[in-house]
Parts: sequence; structure tokens; C-alpha cells
Amino acid sequence: MLSPSRAYPAAFERLTTPSLRQLGRIASLSVLAAFADGCTAPPPSPFAGHNPSDPSVRTPAVRDGSTVAPYVSRRPADPVPWSQQNEQVAPPPKPAE
Repeated sequence: MLSPSRAYPAAFERLTTPSLRQLGRIASLSVLAAFADGCTAPPPSPFAGHNPSDPSVRTPAVRDGSTVAPYVSRRPADPVPWSQQNEQVAPPPKPAE
């Protein structure tokens, strides 16, 4: 009765624990893949215009612009009744039929 219960953990451990031979294969394949990747040519650089490392390439002129040019002062105003404010922004009433 106890033999199946002892056999299951041993079989489970054998399935989950890789052997040294498997680890050696994985390590050698990883090293081989790293060496093969190092022997390939570098990928081409994406072409989105002129080469930035070329000093003879013309560039657009730099212009100076104000960062606060559209500023409008927002000083506190006197309180106004809310109904008057709503009437100013409300759509016109529809004509009666």
C-alpha cells in the first residue's frame, strides 16, 4: 500500500530535476548561439534623413521664440450672479411653433 506513494515523489523529482548532461547541452548551445550571434554583421541603421554624423549636412536655422508669448493675465474678477453667466453662454431659445 505504501509503495505507490513512495514511487510518485521519486518519479516526480526525476522529471523536474534536469540531469547534468541536459544542463551541459543547454549551456553549450547557449555559448554556441552567443558566438554565432557575434559573427553576424550589425543591422543597418534606420534611414530617416541625413546622416547626423556628417558635418557637411546643412541644418535649418535656429529661431528664438518666447515661451510665454500667448500669456493673458487672469486676475480675479468681481463676483457675478451665476444665472447671468449662464444666460451669456446659453444657446438662443428655439422659436415657438
